[in-house]
Amino acid sequence: MGRKPMLLTSDEDLGVNCTSSLNCAGGLVCVADNTTITGSNDTTSNITLSDTCQYCENNTQCEVWGDLYECNPSDSGHYCVHKDLWPLVARDYLVTALLLFGGMIAAGGGIGGGGVFIPVLILVGGFSPKHAIPLSNLLIGGASIANYIQMGPKRHPLVDRPLIDYNIALIMQPIALAGTILGVLFNQLFPDWLILGLLIIVLVVSVWRTGAKALGLHHKEESERQKLEYEEDKLLENDTLGTNEDDLGLNNGGKELRAIATPDDDSSTDENPVVTELEAEKIARKESYTPWLKVAILFGVLILLVAQQVLVGGKGVSLIGVDKCTVGYWLLYWSVFPVLLLITILVGLHLVKIHRRKVAASYNYTEGDIIWTPKRTIIIASLSLGGGVLASLLGIGGGMVLSPVMLELGVLPGVTAATASYMILFTSIASLAQFAIIGLVIWDYGILFTIIGFIASLVGQTLLNWLVLKFNKKSYIVWCVVLIIAASAVLLSVTGGMNLATTIENDGYIGFNSYCT
Repeated sequence: MGRKPMLLTSDEDLGVNCTSSLNCAGGLVCVADNTTITGSNDTTSNITLSDTCQYCENNTQCEVWGDLYECNPSDSGHYCVHKDLWPLVARDYLVTALLLFGGMIAAGGGIGGGGVFIPVLILVGGFSPKHAIPLSNLLIGGASIANYIQMGPKRHPLVDRPLIDYNIALIMQPIALAGTILGVLFNQLFPDWLILGLLIIVLVVSVWRTGAKALGLHHKEESERQKLEYEEDKLLENDTLGTNEDDLGLNNGGKELRAIATPDDDSSTDENPVVTELEAEKIARKESYTPWLKVAILFGVLILLVAQQVLVGGKGVSLIGVDKCTVGYWLLYWSVFPVLLLITILVGLHLVKIHRRKVAASYNYTEGDIIWTPKRTIIIASLSLGGGVLASLLGIGGGMVLSPVMLELGVLPGVTAATASYMILFTSIASLAQFAIIGLVIWDYGILFTIIGFIASLVGQTLLNWLVLKFNKKSYIVWCVVLIIAASAVLLSVTGGMNLATTIENDGYIGFNSYCT
């Protein structure tokens, strides 16, 4: 029995008018409907009435999907499907090597890497976009599992708490997922040329801002290294001359150290002097543990979103038979939005409350901590909502948008990478569940790519950690983010431009679309 077609199809998909096989439901091809007409002089002629979607008859018809697609039989008819994994061909080895390399770099920056994986799968692997996207999700899922195994137990470099910032994840993830609901709607409405233009602008700005952040961090590290070398040389010289430590200001009671730990912004410690330091110790002790309740909340959000997409038919056919654009459809479509918004509001109120407790307890914030004032909490939630909209509108991973946001907020690079990887784990599972339900996953390649993503993440994280420790360069993490976003900007622009050129060449429609047709 041949491989299943790319999408769930029905008898209604046959005979639908088309201009290209790309307009047909999964695996069908667009063929001319020729009719023979007999004239008055008993002459016959073939007249093409229209092009319609039909079963394929030979491999040549399937080349529009990619040169590795074949016309294979199934229970219902002949469909164009990608070749089986075995036997491997040269391009399989090449795409595996490229995905391993891209996955290693993406793992270092803590972003999914879908902006690199999808173009590589299309341009090198010969997959159609409908197959490349779910396969990319499997790569990202495998990498995310490996990242969490490595980063989950790690501790913050400056204080005794998990490396993953669960507070950031809890306020960013639900509202970003709410943004994807809007983004998917806009993606259906906007023409390809507008999406491509927005994609280039967003990625170029991200490269510029994140690159500036990486460069600034690099200069800071170089300055600290030179300062440390100078102090070591000075200390060695003073030891030789017998200079007293007090003359160098090294025995000053640790005032500089305490100044670093003093909270900024509106975190004045004079508001409630009655509260003792015992409260600050209690808060710090609580933060030292993994907050499993917060993890459970995100899993609950994941289950809610998958259930909503399955019921509404977000990437395929509704399992309860809800027709698109009916009243029931729109009720289901928007039902999860207020729930995600409410969760974000409650989380934001909780974080503001904790911040005020910390202020009252003279809690010492550390470098990279976000101080959850009401204004800052609203700004972060708004940026996350916009990030979710852009991620789904432009077809890029949320990590490619949210990681630069966290870096802009001053979060430490290691914490940013760990937190982004943690959030990507949920989004990749949600997307994969939807693709699997409607039969879009090529499982033999999918299993291989999941293993590739897992191995690439393990190797990439191990190598990057070694480099960061050896050279004391946290900027390497930010440079990984810059490299992946820059590569994505180029590759996605190429694939997007090729698709747009094909549409124009085939006289396709390039205006705004109707969501309901």
